[in-house]
Amino acid sequence: MPSASRNPAAVFHLTHAKAGSQWVYQVLDALFPHRIVHPQAMTGQYLDGSLREDGIYPTVYATREEFEAGQVPAHHRKFFVIRDLRDTLVSLYFSLKHSHPSRSYDIVSLVRTDMGGMTDEQGMEFLLSTYLERIAQTQLSWLDGDAPIYRYEDGLRDPIGFFGRMLDHSELRVSNAMLRNVIDSMSFEKRSGRLRGEEDRNSHYRLGVSGDWQNHLQGTLLEKFLARYGHVLVKTGYEKAEALPSTCHVQGGKELQGRTEHVMPELPEETVAILRAYRCKDHDWFQRQWQQAGPARPENSLQQDTLITGTGWYPVEEQEGRPFCWVADEAELTVRRPSGGMTRLHLEVEPGPSIGSLPAKLSVLDQNGQSITAEEMVPARQWITLDLSACVGDTGEDWNLVLKVEGAGAAVTGDARTMSYRVFRFGWAPTLGARQDAWGMEGPV
Repeated sequence: MPSASRNPAAVFHLTHAKAGSQWVYQVLDALFPHRIVHPQAMTGQYLDGSLREDGIYPTVYATREEFEAGQVPAHHRKFFVIRDLRDTLVSLYFSLKHSHPSRSYDIVSLVRTDMGGMTDEQGMEFLLSTYLERIAQTQLSWLDGDAPIYRYEDGLRDPIGFFGRMLDHSELRVSNAMLRNVIDSMSFEKRSGRLRGEEDRNSHYRLGVSGDWQNHLQGTLLEKFLARYGHVLVKTGYEKAEALPSTCHVQGGKELQGRTEHVMPELPEETVAILRAYRCKDHDWFQRQWQQAGPARPENSLQQDTLITGTGWYPVEEQEGRPFCWVADEAELTVRRPSGGMTRLHLEVEPGPSIGSLPAKLSVLDQNGQSITAEEMVPARQWITLDLSACVGDTGEDWNLVLKVEGAGAAVTGDARTMSYRVFRFGWAPTLGARQDAWGMEGPV
């Protein structure tokens, strides 16, 4: 508990969609209405403007890298609420398909229209290949942080203990009686008029239990989920590695002469058509794709912090409407006139057939060949963050870096390229209120 003389700390409730974010927000708002900074679209309450020294910021949907890029008050407390990614997918699907409020022009309305002709299985497959990627990235980013992680499932089993620990960590004082009264007034039964486990697919309070994924993720759909996100379940502690199928860590992989060839899982033709049509739409929700940014152009090639690819990067390809680029075991990357303000590089990558064994280490070498940083690459599509702060400073001179994968370089049958991994997106981690993509172009977060 805080001392009597200490000023209240700013509190940040970090989380992802469908992890009880509105429930936590409502409880905090009921207990501390004078300190709540009400949520805005796209986490605008955190990203836009100055932050209150004593503010309580609920439902901040941000990765650790995005949060740390902001100017948070020196005295603050933060915590992250997580949910089983399988239940998250199911809840996200029914919310977007039926219950989430929408307007005629917003993203929910557009997604709902796109999913209108899909079966439940196709709709969930659509989401696991699009929106769920961001949620998985957010979960993984907080595992190595200093914020305590609270499980949504614990809140369902023991809401008093769940919120009690959260409030103690956040230096928020409240009597046990008041906490019980607020939690009781916001129970699932009182909000929905139903008992937990009684489903209403058209209600925001659909079911109120954990583990419902077992009723929806089955057969091929479950296999595809595990192929893409099995490693996330293991890292977040929701599943043990030995309990998963032996093939789940390799996305659509098949054994070829003692190594793994990575291919994207095939979708039904009707799902592919909807995905392709959806990705052609101009939504701020998605980051710019490769073909939108293009190679370094004359008008921005001299901007500070521009990222320029060199040897080792193969031409851009496209699969099922999604651009990507194969990268060799060693690839050049130049940071044009680094300012010192951009230091964390995000890459959405997937290992390729030229890597001998996984997990593999992706290292960054400076212009003297010295290792700056390294991150592990697992056998699935993933987001990797490389911290370049040790070498990229405000020097006014270009920095020439090399991305190197250890144990890569194996030949690929029928292809002369060294296909160590492929990159779907890359760019700087967002700064406060803005994002800089792979070629120095800014856009909204």
